[in-house]
Amino acid sequence: MQMKLVFALSGILGLAVVQGGEVRLYRTTGTDAFRERDCPLPSNQVGEGANVIDLDAATPRHPFLGLGVSFAEASAYLWAKMPEARRRDVMERLWTEKGAGLSIGRIHMGSSDYSMRFYSYDDTPDDEGLAHFSIDEDRRFVLPAIQAARTFNTNLFFFASPWSPPGWMKTGESMCGGYMRDKYIECYARYFLRFLEEYEKRG
Repeated sequence: MQMKLVFALSGILGLAVVQGGEVRLYRTTGTDAFRERDCPLPSNQVGEGANVIDLDAATPRHPFLGLGVSFAEASAYLWAKMPEARRRDVMERLWTEKGAGLSIGRIHMGSSDYSMRFYSYDDTPDDEGLAHFSIDEDRRFVLPAIQAARTFNTNLFFFASPWSPPGWMKTGESMCGGYMRDKYIECYARYFLRFLEEYEKRG
């Protein structure tokens, strides 16, 4: 029996399970955690513009790593400003079986389009030795959120990816334009390594 999982992730976490002609919709709302909701749509209208994974229900053990969210600076900042009880509630709703039971966290290497300002870990032009490399910006809000999440789910899987290299490594001299200059590829590889080393120091 064929089944489709349809992910709609535009602000509200949603997952539609389409099996035959039946649709079961799981999503968050402004007040409730991730759970099944009424779905008035026929199956042929579910998933337009969304990400679809086709599954064969007769084949067991489809590989599936999990679902997760990004540790964006803007979100981490807002979380840090909440009262302690509310911060705990947010973490429970995200990372435990009482809530969404998410299991994956994306770490932005430097700023993303959900940061309060654009920054990389080394904004000093032509610093090929990375003498000014620093993750201090992450230490304010992002790292505390990551460390808190790990206390609620010790089996979290993390992956890290950059939104942009430092602007001085790019042809546009900006994080918001241009493309990578070949002469900085080796330096950028060391930039990745430094990120891993600095995060390892903080657990």
